[in-house]
Amino acid sequence: MQLHITSRRLAESRTAPVSSFRLDEGASLSDASFAGEGRCRYSLSLVENRPVFLLESGEASLQAQKLSPGRHVLHSGQQIEVDGLSLAVCILHPEAKRTRFGLVTMTAVAAVLAVIVIQILTPSWLQKRADSGTGLKRRILLDDVAGLIDAQRKSVASIPSGLSSRRSGMLKDLKAELDAIGLELRQNPDNMSNSDLRKIRDGLGRYEVIRSQLIENPALDTIPRLDPAIAVSAALAP
Repeated sequence: MQLHITSRRLAESRTAPVSSFRLDEGASLSDASFAGEGRCRYSLSLVENRPVFLLESGEASLQAQKLSPGRHVLHSGQQIEVDGLSLAVCILHPEAKRTRFGLVTMTAVAAVLAVIVIQILTPSWLQKRADSGTGLKRRILLDDVAGLIDAQRKSVASIPSGLSSRRSGMLKDLKAELDAIGLELRQNPDNMSNSDLRKIRDGLGRYEVIRSQLIENPALDTIPRLDPAIAVSAALAP
């Protein structure tokens, strides 16, 4: 696995250019790499496939909660405000190994295929050139889509108590997909046209439908975890 870190100055707009970094297991980045205000001493690292934030001195906050000096284990998708910067972390998962799978319920198939459709369509949206929409209208649309993504991430991240580890894992996979879309939106907004942004906005409601299916359908506990490449092959097989 790798840790993807994006850095944005808090004083600048949400669509301002950001810096990005990738860390392998055991690697670390200190505060000097992020070009902050120089009032804090800290580092970010990937330890046992978990993002770790080490605050040596200064002030930092996580989701509006002030952090004490010391070591803090983070979750993928979280953002830290420190030294005049907003640092967002996202775990990048390697491609899963291929395995065979048997029959699944119709609800499970619908849930898996819905995720696959979003995975297939999202890259094509992100690769298109921006259309003629600019100015205030585009900024409002960007903020609208970013807000909806954050709301969906918060909803999917809320895992009910007592849910099986299998279905909890599927919800975490949905959260990772939303993290990736949100990260791309904030890092490369100019690569998306207004039409692309509207399509992403209109498609975000599917995540809530999938989340409800995963929570309410215990039949999913009896099927193996699927990677997207296998499910696509199965769906296209004659």
